[in-house]
Amino acid sequence: MVLAAHDVANLVAHAKEGVDHLGIPLFARPGTEDRVDLLVGHPFAVGAVAGHGVEGVDDAADAAVDRNGRVAVAAWIARAIVALMVRDQQRADELSKEFGARRGYSDWRALLQNNEVDAVHIATPVHLHEEQVIAAADAGKHVMCDKPMAMSMSECRRMIDACRRNDVHLQVCFLMRFGSVYQRLRRQIAAGEFGKILEVRATIFKWIELDSGSWRVKPEYGGGGPLMDLGAHTIDLITYLIGPMATVTAFASNRVEHWDTEDTVSVLMRSESGAHAIVGHSFRAKGGDSCVEINGSEKSAFVATNPETGKATLSIFDGSEWKSEPMPWENYYQLQVEHFADCLAGKTEPIVTGHDGLVNIATIEAAYRSSRRALARRSSGDSALFGRQLRAPAVRRASGPRRRRALPGRSSGSRRCLAVRAAGPR
Repeated sequence: MVLAAHDVANLVAHAKEGVDHLGIPLFARPGTEDRVDLLVGHPFAVGAVAGHGVEGVDDAADAAVDRNGRVAVAAWIARAIVALMVRDQQRADELSKEFGARRGYSDWRALLQNNEVDAVHIATPVHLHEEQVIAAADAGKHVMCDKPMAMSMSECRRMIDACRRNDVHLQVCFLMRFGSVYQRLRRQIAAGEFGKILEVRATIFKWIELDSGSWRVKPEYGGGGPLMDLGAHTIDLITYLIGPMATVTAFASNRVEHWDTEDTVSVLMRSESGAHAIVGHSFRAKGGDSCVEINGSEKSAFVATNPETGKATLSIFDGSEWKSEPMPWENYYQLQVEHFADCLAGKTEPIVTGHDGLVNIATIEAAYRSSRRALARRSSGDSALFGRQLRAPAVRRASGPRRRRALPGRSSGSRRCLAVRAAGPR
């Protein structure tokens, strides 16, 4: 089953009508019991939101603060924390004291009314992104939103429109774009050093302690499983390196668990330039890897990241031999926050926009739709996956000579491509 997403290009064109230089979504880490709103004072005030009373979600105050160092990073940039918010007022007061915040909140809406706050950092389950981003924008706050940007393309559009309407900056947390190794490879690809790009692969396989009640495996909270959570990163990185995708085929299943979402997923894509791309993910791989591979007609590269240390090694084949070099450790979270600060200060142009978040979701939705159609063709336990109907783009039968071309071993009447078209004006 092949699901064509070639109309993503049209989707992008339509979305751009509602996007300007402000384009960046929120910086959110879904899945925390508490939501932590960090508001910082100088040079700008930041609000961070993590979790929102979601069933089966771990305590996030410490997770959002310590795991990725976001509070520390924001405090380092802004020098002073204006306010901090979690769902429980006592916990909010404790965290405010710990980080020197002037005010602790237990209600994110009250936080948005604080006139000292200039920007909001939101870390919540995906189903909350739209409401919180729009509310922040309407309150005149610049926003950073974690990936995936939203549950659907229509939600992404409304978020983009709200930020544009209120003239605030929106940044999506596609942090892999900030790695110097990937920026270097992107420049080399653009310069033609790799020749014609044949294929790009990106994988993240890991074991995450989850139970059936975790938001990460509840479609109504997270929108999907590892494809939404991890695939958002790799699909965006590949798009950043070689351009948007055109065709998507996906296989998603529960190889170990019996969740409402997949525990393992593989996605095969073709970019608009014709290059092939593959991503693979699982929440149930012990000792799994994290790597990116680029194969070109003139040169190839392989980036392997140590899952324990976070350090990457870049290996490049220049046509005659492989050469490897260790890359310096980088805090991608810090780099993206610094970039956010520079964008607000007018020092640089954003390298990721709300438009990028929308295209990312379009590709993910196409992958899920492809997987569901494949599962419908056979009778297995996997067919119970994705019981919640995603608000995907309308699907119509492909037409025209190009899409009617017979595939090997099939009659010319066998239409194996579906076109994904976004709802709304064309």
